Amino acid sequence: MTAFALVLLIGASADPPPNPTLAELDAVKLKHDQVVNKAWDNILPTFDLTEKEIRQSQVGSDIKLAALKQLKVARTAFEKTGVLLSPKEIRLKSGTNDLHPAIIVGYRPAEIYLSQLWESHEGLLKEYDRVIDTFIRTKDDARAEIMAQEKKVVRAIFEKFPMAPLRVAGDDPVFAKVKEYVSDPAKFIGGKTWDLWRMDGTPLAGLEFRVDGTIGNSDHPNNTRWGIKDTALVVYHKDGKPSTVFSTVRVEKGKLALIGPYLYDTKITHVLREK
Repeated sequence: MTAFALVLLIGASADPPPNPTLAELDAVKLKHDQVVNKAWDNILPTFDLTEKEIRQSQVGSDIKLAALKQLKVARTAFEKTGVLLSPKEIRLKSGTNDLHPAIIVGYRPAEIYLSQLWESHEGLLKEYDRVIDTFIRTKDDARAEIMAQEKKVVRAIFEKFPMAPLRVAGDDPVFAKVKEYVSDPAKFIGGKTWDLWRMDGTPLAGLEFRVDGTIGNSDHPNNTRWGIKDTALVVYHKDGKPSTVFSTVRVEKGKLALIGPYLYDTKITHVLREK
């Protein structure tokens, strides 16, 4: 759940075409969410049906109460974590001995749906790998980094709570910040002042990225104009050549940081930090 295009200066009014690689990923995400919702919609009713069968079973009251206690333990664990407890875990957590037959029978369809869910999740992670490889091959480092971060968030959320749809990933503050940038880098950067640093911690300048594509607050010839090349921020020398290409995106203390090599001396790495 795409080679570098021509440089787009900020004056451009046309929206960029959708990225086909990301569109394919979105389609896989949508299918995975459908599997999640189907599993959720089908697993929960198994608990209701199992409870009904326990209450209607012809057994002694002690056995019936023990079985209902087991079912409550299993259902609570599932609703909180999306995980089905093993029979041993149910017995330990409920302080009872043998599982009621209705619980064993009711677990079978739930286990099938969860198995389908994990299979779908593994397929999604493989799709992320394909997308990341595509962006690496086309030298779209910014999108490759963003997809790697998104994959990490999606994996962590799913492993913590397998029944969570992928839209939960959008609630992650780091992912949300990066997604805001990559959806429209020009809009995110333009009209703002960013602090320019060297990676070694040396402060350089506060650069004003004007919406007309020029850079203010700097007399240095390296920082004359700016533009967007795919998702990378390109800062231009006064001679029209790129001086720094910021292709790596990170979040530091809730603020965006763009990182890239200084092309006139690749031993130097520049960092632009959002104010």
